[in-house]
Amino acid sequence: MATRLDADRWGELDILEVAPVDLPASGVPSSALWGCGRCGDDHRLADGSVVKVRSHLGVADQIVCARCAAVARRRCVGVRSSRVLLVDDDNEHRDVLRRTLEDAGVAEVVGYVRPGRQALVETERLRPDTVVLDLAEPRVVGLELLSELPDKVRVIVISGRPRTRQRCRQRRPGTTVLADDRAGRKRLLTLLDEAR
Repeated sequence: MATRLDADRWGELDILEVAPVDLPASGVPSSALWGCGRCGDDHRLADGSVVKVRSHLGVADQIVCARCAAVARRRCVGVRSSRVLLVDDDNEHRDVLRRTLEDAGVAEVVGYVRPGRQALVETERLRPDTVVLDLAEPRVVGLELLSELPDKVRVIVISGRPRTRQRCRQRRPGTTVLADDRAGRKRLLTLLDEAR
């Protein structure tokens, strides 16, 4: 089952303002933890920000972590991040990749799914600019997915296996294929930054 992040809903909202949380006025201790209203991760309230958003229902405040506040600030001043769908079956690796992309400020991760049919459904529903597909093993399901993704979507494959990278290039010519190492991750950030 795909997990939908609140990030894709921000695409439908106007970001009006981003401000630090006013702890003295709230009466809440600075060491208090809360779940970010966007990514859901627990953070110290003192490190949070209040994002004022407007939707068709009206104006509301949302308390978010520093990373999500950075995304909101870029949206508030009109700098658009590349919308990315992560396709990866390793939850821990996926979370590290999501944080890396958002901390660098080059991408807004709109969702994540495991390789397979659901990735096609989420690509159609979320309409990302880029699909980042992590293929640790040369599984048939990941390789088939490559040829079934819409041509209008940019696909970047990450794999630590040279043979898998070669098979990906053969399956979908023009696909960017990166090694799963420090240089590959740095190149991924550069590619997404250039795509904004």
